[in-house]
Amino acid sequence: MASIRWLVFCALACLITVQASHSSSFGLSKRSWEKGQPITVPLALDASGRPVVHVNMHFGLAISTGTGYTMVAGSQCDSCSGVPTYNASKSTTAQSLAGARSVAMLNNTVDGPLYKEDCGMQTMSGGVWAYPNMTIVVANASMPVFSDGVSGVLGLGTNSRQGNFSDTIFGAYLGEDNGATSFQYGMALDAPDNSTNDGGVLHLLSPDGSAYTGNVSWKGVQQASSNADGTGLTSDWIIDLDGWSFAGGSGSISNTQGGSCTVDPYYPNVYIPQNLANEIYGSISGASQISDASAHAIAWTVPCDTKMSFTAVFGSESFTVDQSILVINQGDRCIGGIEGWSDSSLTGYLFGARFLSEVYV
Repeated sequence: MASIRWLVFCALACLITVQASHSSSFGLSKRSWEKGQPITVPLALDASGRPVVHVNMHFGLAISTGTGYTMVAGSQCDSCSGVPTYNASKSTTAQSLAGARSVAMLNNTVDGPLYKEDCGMQTMSGGVWAYPNMTIVVANASMPVFSDGVSGVLGLGTNSRQGNFSDTIFGAYLGEDNGATSFQYGMALDAPDNSTNDGGVLHLLSPDGSAYTGNVSWKGVQQASSNADGTGLTSDWIIDLDGWSFAGGSGSISNTQGGSCTVDPYYPNVYIPQNLANEIYGSISGASQISDASAHAIAWTVPCDTKMSFTAVFGSESFTVDQSILVINQGDRCIGGIEGWSDSSLTGYLFGARFLSEVYV
């Protein structure tokens, strides 16, 4: 993992108080937790390139900013074959709650009953960071969300679009008698790489100031509303992309309009409106369109020696990724890391793990 990020995009979840939890800001704030260094949680990569955190029940949970719920495959899940599952009857700390929850993920849903459970994450030091009394959704149906050895999703959102803030990891922590008035975290992700399963690290309770250099780009989070990002994906973190540019192939392309943007490491690539993706790959000789059913998107094969760069503009700061991130060698072919939505009406942007691996979030 790169030891330092040369630019900072933002730090997520600077939630000032429980009462103000739904007035979230998207930026790097003054630290309010002064007890020491951040709790560093190592991340692995699953076969799809999703960053995964290991919890104390020996499950791998993919991290996502799109929801605040923690979800795990239940032993009765009819579509969770091939992954370790959670059996509440074998837990001494599980408490069943009334009702059930349906959580949107990847244009699919995770359905199941709610439980309170004492959870914990494995830390870099070899210990466990415990977070008791956590609300979890025990999936009895998950569509294709749980796969590649991943038993669930660790939500790093606020539940501003669906659900309750008190059910998030932030709400549970701020509800404890610990004197905390905020919960901050940072992500230093590694790009998906076939040669290693190292996914980077997650810094809990405080960003790690040694993990980045350069200026911080602040962006306000849009108010929650249905499909506000125009992507068809629900997310708690919707921000304004101020513009972008692409260089490669037969020339360069600039877009100063930008649009609504979702930032979520659960998804591996960069996803943009279909017409703009067509324009990008139309400039690359030898590019050929293929389908990416897992993300409801269109991808392209490209020559493996393709040179390209994509620059995103947020406020006064620009963040660039090049072919080392955007040309994905799959052995028998190379795939471009920029994809277009299958639905041509979608106008939003989604920046996934590959883009986020070049910045500290």
